[in-house]
Amino acid sequence: MFGISLPETLVILSVALVIMGPEDLLSLCTTLGRKIRQAKSALNSLSLSAQEYESSRLKDLDEITRDTKSTLEDLKSEVKPLSEITHKEHK
Repeated sequence: MFGISLPETLVILSVALVIMGPEDLLSLCTTLGRKIRQAKSALNSLSLSAQEYESSRLKDLDEITRDTKSTLEDLKSEVKPLSEITHKEHK
């Protein structure tokens, strides 16, 4: 975690225990743990929101693509092919 090995973590905790005392250190660790859980929860929520937004944008894009293809097919069926036009002109 954060590039700190187990012996370094133990030294840091020992110094913190001597400086702060057991009650204050326990309170600090509890508060720190709670804040870390809240941060993780907020990040997970943000990630889910981003995924939902992306999913809705992809659905919109699919709908636009389908509409465009349908419109193109309608236009193709309405416009006479060039071969029909030139064939009638030669008669």
